[in-house]
Parts: sequence; structure tokens; C-alpha cells
Amino acid sequence: MSRMSYIAYLCEKEDRDAIVDELNMPDLMTLTGKSPEEIADGFIAAYQNIRLQKNNPAFSKLNEIQDEMLEYEKDKDDEEDLSPCCSAKIIYHDICSLCKEHV
Repeated sequence: MSRMSYIAYLCEKEDRDAIVDELNMPDLMTLTGKSPEEIADGFIAAYQNIRLQKNNPAFSKLNEIQDEMLEYEKDKDDEEDLSPCCSAKIIYHDICSLCKEHV
């Protein structure tokens, strides 16, 4: 979810240039037939549409997903503010969790 949550965060900030940078991949352009600018504009428009219709039952789950992605990005920012020792402990914990999931 990391890449999509970051794009959602950029849509929230309406940072089109950063979205274009994130999407500027030849494979993506080949698959979609669109420029990174067109794709970025589509992401921003979709994000705004989801937020505008937050009271519509058909969009409530999409808004929950957007909120979760923004919270994920906020948590990442909080982790970056930690001391190196705390960050190392978080990384260690994440690695241990991943190892347990795959055993």
C-alpha cells in the first residue's frame, strides 16, 4: 500500500508535480497510453470526487480507504522523526513480524 498511500497523500495536498514525478515510468505510459500528467490529473480528480461524495453510501468505503492511506503516511512521517535507535527497533519489529507471517 505504500506507493498508493503516498499518491493519496499527494492528492490530498494537490501536489501535481510530485504525483507526476511518482508516476513518470515508461511502462506505465505504455500500458495506459497516457502521459504522467494525464494520469496525475485523473488521480487528483478521482480523489476529489471521492471526498466530495463522502456522505454518499456508495463512496463511504472508498473514503475509509483514503483515510487509512493518509493515516499510514502520517505514521510514516512520525517514524521518520524518531531517533535512529527507535527507528531501528521499529524496523527490527517489522522484520520479525514478516518472518513470522512466512513461516
